[in-house]
This record gives sequence, C-alpha cells and structure tokens, in this order.
Amino acid sequence: MDEDALSLPSQTFNSTTHTQAGADSCVRIWKLESAKDKPAFCVSLEAHSATVNCVRFSPSGEILASGSDDHRIFLWRRNEQRTSLGWTFDQIACRNEITHRMLRGHKSDIYSLSWSPNGLFLASGSTDNTICLWNVRNNKRVNEFDNVHSHYVQGVAWDPRDRYVLSQSCDRTVRVYARSKAMKTLCHSYDEVEKVEEVKDGEAKTKKVEEEKVEEVKEVE
Repeated sequence: MDEDALSLPSQTFNSTTHTQAGADSCVRIWKLESAKDKPAFCVSLEAHSATVNCVRFSPSGEILASGSDDHRIFLWRRNEQRTSLGWTFDQIACRNEITHRMLRGHKSDIYSLSWSPNGLFLASGSTDNTICLWNVRNNKRVNEFDNVHSHYVQGVAWDPRDRYVLSQSCDRTVRVYARSKAMKTLCHSYDEVEKVEEVKDGEAKTKKVEEEKVEEVKEVE
C-alpha cells in the first residue's frame, strides 16, 4: 500500500479474513491464520476514487461495505457467475469472484458505517452532517436524518438488539433514534427520542426532546 492505511481492519465473524483501507482508494483483503503467521495478501478491490475511510463486514460475512471521501458506499459480495453457492470471503482466490453495487446519496465524505444485527440494513455517517439508513436488499436509501447534527457525523452505531441507532458528531452531541411506535418492522421509520449534549464544564446532561417522525425519503439511484 503506497498511501497511509486509515481504517482499522474489519474481521468477518469467526474467520481469518481481514480488510484494510486507506488513502490510495483501495480496499485490500488479507488472510491471517494465527497471530504467529505472516498476513497473506489476497486481492485488492478498486472502485472508489478517493480515500476509503471505513470498511465493515456484515454480521454474516456475506457482504463487505466500504465508505469513502468520494461520497459513495460500495457493497462487495459474491459474484454468482464466477462462484458456487456457499462461497465466502474466506475462499477468495481472485478479484473476479467479487462484484459490487454502489449506494449514492451523501454529499460529502463518509466517515462511519454500521450494520444492523440482521445484516439487512446499513447506517452511514458523513461530513455532510447527515445519517442515512440503507436497505441492502434493493440498494435503496430508506431514511435520512439531515436536520439532526450541525457538524460532521463521525460515528454511527447500531444497537445489537436492533432497537436503536446512535450517531456522534463534531457538534459535541450524540443522538439516539428508536423504532417508530407505528412501525412493526425496524428501519423504515425512526423517531428521535433523546439528545445527549456535552456542556462547557465537560459534564454530560440528557435532555428529552419532542419525538419527531422522520419521513421516508425518495429512492436514490
């Protein structure tokens, strides 16, 4: 890798496969059998046109998501024309075994990605101050929070119990989003339920805010 590596390795569940991303706009996949072994390079995934800030495998390990300064997210997965059913990233031998789809909607650098526990949805945070929720089955954006933070969104996290999504920003706030009471399925609509705000003396206080339903956005190509 010619440029600095920016993203920490992301490991598939119960696996020896690792990823690396950096300023050269590439995502690289490595194998590491044990801590005593030397990492073995597998393939380089090239589709981004700018620094790749984050890489995250889905909980099942079937999809690898990457977010970049080119404002795009790529979903890397098995190429059904080149691999057999049951293929995993552990078995990768060449680049053409992987295909990808693009998620476009952010207007600036993408800093953070987080998968839902069931692996069907992806949350993304960007320096355009927004958080987006994506349906990876149809590669469409299902929600956007664009009036929540006043500065860069540096982190997003999905509750392991699939009830909340959190976002952290340079505006010194953390926001918590919960499933809408009217919705039976997660990730079609969220309500802002709580705002955690850092005060000048460094202590944190919690302020309840009025619940506000976030309307579903139009599909994005």
